[in-house]
Amino acid sequence: MRFLFVLLFIFNMGVQAFADSSRDAAVVESVDRLLAVDRLQFYILNLADFLSNKRDPSLVKTLYSITPEDIYKATSDATILNTPAHWDGLILSIVNKKAPEVKATAADFKWDYNFFKNKLATKFVADSPKGIKGIKPLALDFADAPLNDTPEERLESKYLMDVERYISEKTTRAFVWDAIINERNISFTIGDQRDFTETVERNGFEIVKEIKPMARNYNKIYLAFNPKTQKHFYMVNLISGADRILHFVDQIKALKFDGKTFASKKGQVSIYGDADRFHEKQTTILKDIFKNLPVADKVLIGQKGAFETAIRDAGMLDIVKTQSSELLKTMGVDKPSQVSKFNGMAQRAMKESSFQLDAINNSSIKIENVYEKYGDSISRSYAQFTSEQASHEFSDYLLEDSNGQIKRWRVFSAVWGDEIVPIAHALKDTGHKDIVYIGTAGAMANKGIKVGDVIRGGVVQTHSGKKLAFTQGHLAPTPQDRVAVVGQVHTPFEETDAWLKKTAAGFDIVEVETGYLREIMGAQTKLETYFLISDVVGSENETLAHAAQSSSRRKRNQLKLLENLFIQNGIRAPISNYEPIPQNARFKALFRKLTELSPSRDAISVFQMAQTAMRAGYTAESDLSVIMKQPNFKRADFDFSMKSLGSLLTNTQQALPRGQSLKVSSEDIMKGTFNPKVKSTVYVIAPDGMSADQFKAYINPTSLDFMKKYFDIRVVDAKDPAASVGRSVWTLSSDVLFEVYRDALTKSGFGLEIDISGNYRLKELAGSMGAPRCSSVFM
Repeated sequence: MRFLFVLLFIFNMGVQAFADSSRDAAVVESVDRLLAVDRLQFYILNLADFLSNKRDPSLVKTLYSITPEDIYKATSDATILNTPAHWDGLILSIVNKKAPEVKATAADFKWDYNFFKNKLATKFVADSPKGIKGIKPLALDFADAPLNDTPEERLESKYLMDVERYISEKTTRAFVWDAIINERNISFTIGDQRDFTETVERNGFEIVKEIKPMARNYNKIYLAFNPKTQKHFYMVNLISGADRILHFVDQIKALKFDGKTFASKKGQVSIYGDADRFHEKQTTILKDIFKNLPVADKVLIGQKGAFETAIRDAGMLDIVKTQSSELLKTMGVDKPSQVSKFNGMAQRAMKESSFQLDAINNSSIKIENVYEKYGDSISRSYAQFTSEQASHEFSDYLLEDSNGQIKRWRVFSAVWGDEIVPIAHALKDTGHKDIVYIGTAGAMANKGIKVGDVIRGGVVQTHSGKKLAFTQGHLAPTPQDRVAVVGQVHTPFEETDAWLKKTAAGFDIVEVETGYLREIMGAQTKLETYFLISDVVGSENETLAHAAQSSSRRKRNQLKLLENLFIQNGIRAPISNYEPIPQNARFKALFRKLTELSPSRDAISVFQMAQTAMRAGYTAESDLSVIMKQPNFKRADFDFSMKSLGSLLTNTQQALPRGQSLKVSSEDIMKGTFNPKVKSTVYVIAPDGMSADQFKAYINPTSLDFMKKYFDIRVVDAKDPAASVGRSVWTLSSDVLFEVYRDALTKSGFGLEIDISGNYRLKELAGSMGAPRCSSVFM
């Protein structure tokens, strides 16, 4: 039997990728050139938009007709492609070659928007990877990472949007072009940053470059090298659902370069991880957090950035509504008409609500000037608690209503498709009954709906064909305030001629999340949905690729929608001067005291001391001096020990016959007192009916001997007393012990979050009660 074991001897948790510059040079040069081509065509399309109705239509038409291949063949000079000052000359040469009859001159392409050019020059680049742990594992044996099948291909049909422009704006076409030209593989990793890191570690991959597109994208793209095959390939990480996979795979298959498409041979697209398992993991994490927070009075899903801006502006108006004329001048309020307008807003803020978002946005009041002048006196963020997850983040805000009551609102950032599934399950299982969803949607043609409209959801037709009703609210600012039938797609790449004829006749609008949300939450949950229309499906002039051009109307309606949300719920102002009383107050007071006494210790090391002190009954500062003699350890030490032992356990579990499961028991890990500088006893427990000696045959002996340097490992059978408290190894992730440790953290009012580097960090969970702090005062 082949022992599947990967033991990660990582010198430190910040080890860099071990790329070979001479080996990688030609590959990096290829993708750099293609990124520059994507960037320049992106600029040309925006230039053509700007010149429409300003220049000869033939010239504009020629600009729109320039292809990536035209740019690629025009020059290979990196200086020309990457320097904005050379772009006009290159564009002129391409236009004159394609359409000499136009007789274009350099003056035809003059666009005094240097900020845009210079900004673009920093986008579409291959950069050294930051925030990712490079890997140099000394592996005794490589285990194959879990691999899913490639999604089935869709029937070819004409897309109802400008595919090339959409992809260029949302991510980049360059890495797909490079994969087409050089027959490189592309892989996707479902999970968080640690799952991605583990995939890299298990397979010994080397990260060479990070591909940075125009848009900020949480799915990072990497150029990587596989030492086994001696080939370069691309990796896309932080995939949190099957819909996102479909979205990317459809993009890959939609693109062409020089007449060639991505071949999609067997193995050319690989998917590591499992969406359903990751959703279960995410659901558990979110439920643990929600259980340690009060149930929110209202949940808002989507538009988190706009919500935070609204909170900030309303909070500032609430603070300055009675301030002096000198302060008003710093805000740009000095003309009599402006002062009068501000006074009206201030009066309304005192009597009704500070949430006058539309008025603030349409005034010349420069609220940000107050931050510059009074900085430390003002809360820049009203979030009482924020949690960052792989596909989203959420924050809790405290708002005061017109009756002086404090309400807790929980606000989530936007997600994609089935990424909403764990959020919905966790909200439902923790008693949240009042939800407002605000997202974007495409309108069907000939429905009388325009880009920028806000439409209420009436009924959603789910992927399974069910028609489910939404709760009806009255927040939409669009005059007709119409109610829509909402259709569902997994990705806008489903929107083809064939789809339109077969499926979409009964829809008014189409989007990707709310079918899952309504189906999971059930009819008993109040769920209002509002959709900002981003495009008209099938329209030539109102496509997703042109959405930015119509963003001003959408932003105005977005602000009005949020304003209505606050006012109709009786919200007067946000609360910043509120100190939550922590749950597990005694433990957290001890934790903070130890943090104060040991400022150089990592938070997890302090947590270990606090748990040890609590279990020993130590409370006096004289007692704590004994605890502080415990060996200090870094987060990297903790991570190394837990993950290495986790690898031993999961690879042993993988080697066992199907249907049999081992258990693990460690008092220190289960109770949060584990210190990697001290040998902890760990019981590795055989499956039921298997003797300890039989079980040892499935454990790599070399690996076991190595781990005994760090742990007192005892291999026992299921009759041992340790089995009664043992935890099953239910996952093939080397993070299995962190899931055990998370229970101890949760009981003490803490959680674990994963940072951008894939490291765990301690997160304190806020309490349910609180008291006002001293209010901010302007001096």
